[in-house]
Amino acid sequence: MNLKVFVLITAVSYLLVSCSGNDKNVNGKEDPGTENPEEEVNPPREPLTLIADSASLELKDFATDKPELITASAQYYKPLRFPYQDSVNRRVFAFITSFESEYGYSAAPYTEMSHSVLQNCLESFRNDYRSEVDAFDFPVMYSMELKANVDTNYRDFDIVHTYYNVYSGGAHGNSGNFYTWIDHETGKTIRFSDLVSDTMAFNRIAKPYFVKAVGLKPGANLAEAGFWFPNDRFSCNSNFYPDGDQIAFLFNAYEVNAYAMGPISFRVPLADVRHLLRVDLSK
Repeated sequence: MNLKVFVLITAVSYLLVSCSGNDKNVNGKEDPGTENPEEEVNPPREPLTLIADSASLELKDFATDKPELITASAQYYKPLRFPYQDSVNRRVFAFITSFESEYGYSAAPYTEMSHSVLQNCLESFRNDYRSEVDAFDFPVMYSMELKANVDTNYRDFDIVHTYYNVYSGGAHGNSGNFYTWIDHETGKTIRFSDLVSDTMAFNRIAKPYFVKAVGLKPGANLAEAGFWFPNDRFSCNSNFYPDGDQIAFLFNAYEVNAYAMGPISFRVPLADVRHLLRVDLSK
């Protein structure tokens, strides 16, 4: 698997035993079984159908003969009770299966989120590692950790937080965090342009907080400092999440700067931008 130049920079498209037992919900109880989704769009305050699932496989280090674990864990809805929960599951599915494709890193056609999705992803990664070893006598140990968690604390949306940390040769591994908001009413992804009424006004307010976070002086030229934005104009991305009385934005490595500079996060006080928000952040 060639991850040497792979970078995930959007919020997809683009989240412990190898054979677990019965699926359990977040309360530790066995899942009651599959039901047909109901038509209601208003979710319960505390969804009781969120499954916490995980899988792991041993990957043998052919250089040392020591086994290492590769892991994938995910939360997803089962059974589905509301339409938006299907959108959450599809986001989790797309994230996990995007690591099965050796070349394109495109998600597999959606079937259903289940334990086998996690297991198949790990087995595919292990098979790729074995192929590399057989073909090139590859001495470097591969590694993989995937996580997908669902934040259900908000009244009008869920946040799917996906994380990956993968190494498959090359100078370094790759990792990233992504936050995808799923609207309860429409089931659609809430992007930056959906979050605010005026993106240009929001960017003007947010830019000084970004500049401060990266250690530059006010008014510094971002292009000269090594950052790349479209048309050399600062812009927030769609990788954001609420953080108390602030809203946080995250640029992963390679997104707006070189890998060596690492990921960048910065926070904008809600008091500065609340008049521009089109999404209710109430819990």
